[in-house]
Amino acid sequence: MNHNEHILISGGTGFIGQHLIPVLLQQGHCISVYGREADKIQQLFGDAVDAVNDLSQIKRPVNTIINLAGANIGESRWTEANKQRFIMSRVGTTQALLAWAKQQERPPQRLINGSAIGYYGVDTTEQWQQVCDESSPPQPVFMSQLCSQWEQAADGFKDLGCDLVKLRLGVVLGQGGGVLDAMIKPIKLAKVGKVGSGRQPLVWVHIDDVVAVVLWLLAQPHWQSEVYNVVAPQITSQADFVNTACHVLKSRAPLRMPATLLRLMLGEQSDLVLNGQKIAAKHLIEQGYVFQFAELSHALQDLLQTNENNQSNRSEERRVGK
Repeated sequence: MNHNEHILISGGTGFIGQHLIPVLLQQGHCISVYGREADKIQQLFGDAVDAVNDLSQIKRPVNTIINLAGANIGESRWTEANKQRFIMSRVGTTQALLAWAKQQERPPQRLINGSAIGYYGVDTTEQWQQVCDESSPPQPVFMSQLCSQWEQAADGFKDLGCDLVKLRLGVVLGQGGGVLDAMIKPIKLAKVGKVGSGRQPLVWVHIDDVVAVVLWLLAQPHWQSEVYNVVAPQITSQADFVNTACHVLKSRAPLRMPATLLRLMLGEQSDLVLNGQKIAAKHLIEQGYVFQFAELSHALQDLLQTNENNQSNRSEERRVGK
């Protein structure tokens, strides 16, 4: 990887982008961020990046595209209208990037395309005995079809001679956004811990490892695999998460939310919490990537204790009038 690459990032204002882009800038890369709201891009990153809301605004050749675009599937109920919005925010953006790339005299050389472990669907038996790797197939359920269509749209870049890699991300844990606050709030405020049986897989990855995997890939002249599961090596359940969080926070969450109640509230969307598959990061581990946060206890100690300390410091500053 050259240290002055021009990298185009779509979805850069999202949680991952906000952690990744500052690191890429520190390494000396030229960054263009593509999104609908140029003002938001500039608010987040200032003049350090080129804010682009129309791909025709890009005048210099792009070496690498990192495609992270996609509406949050956890924020809105899965109505048919919202399902189409989730699909178009991913597939439509990828198709727009492909159409733009086809018009370039020098098309991008590489594409790192986002995806998710939702590709592997759910365990209909709810026994969770099998562990999926990158060769495991998709399923005829919405979350799986969503990821499959996104990845299929990215396949079009191969016709341009562009190297392609797909990152199937687990639940990304980090501070400053993402899902961690929403996962911790019921434990801290309502003392709600297990959801359903608690045995369902919770496949996670620390945000620092997500960023590090992208950097690891950028540093390689040739990619050995087309798909990487970006998930921590430790296989954990929803109950494991609750127990570990309670230990780190020195709290208790004795209440349980019945699965029937969550399904009544969220319908099909409840599978994000109640079902899923166990996933292994087979390709990353085989190819020598070393996780910074391989165990959930280490990850939550880093994220929750740091957050608690920051809150304590802010409270102390307010108390003394700083």
